[in-house]
Amino acid sequence: MTTLLFREDAFLQSCGATVLAVNERGGIALNTTVFYATAGGQPGDKGTLTIDASGRIDFDIPEGRIPGKQELAARINAMIAADHKVTFCWITDEEMARNQHLIRTMSVKPPMGTDRVRLVMIGEDGTIDLQPCGGTHVRSTIEIGPIAVAKIENKGKINRRIRLAFA
Repeated sequence: MTTLLFREDAFLQSCGATVLAVNERGGIALNTTVFYATAGGQPGDKGTLTIDASGRIDFDIPEGRIPGKQELAARINAMIAADHKVTFCWITDEEMARNQHLIRTMSVKPPMGTDRVRLVMIGEDGTIDLQPCGGTHVRSTIEIGPIAVAKIENKGKINRRIRLAFA
């Protein structure tokens, strides 16, 4: 059941909400809303839903070796638009320990301890990228949609944090 905040305050312009469901037509059900749906001849409200998630990744990149935000975003968006297939394969914990070069991020370690580690392969047989990851992934890069590089931060001598946002 959705709490209809507009019934108490018709001038309320924003609120926090949780997505309860998404229907087969792409409709979104929220636990609370300020939006009035079209009904009884009255036009419905229009607005935007904004998520608080903005991804970040820390990389081992020496200063001066990373392009500017717009160039980096253009290069990433070109890779996304190329519609590369995303697949998986598994290696043992022992194989992971012998292949430390597969670890590309500074702060995220591979999920080990179950005697197998999932490798995410982007592109044919991992030609675009191949690295361990226990998270969720798209089936193809095109499912990501366009991104923007929101910020590039210097977090140490060789640590660069790149913050991404959906464009």
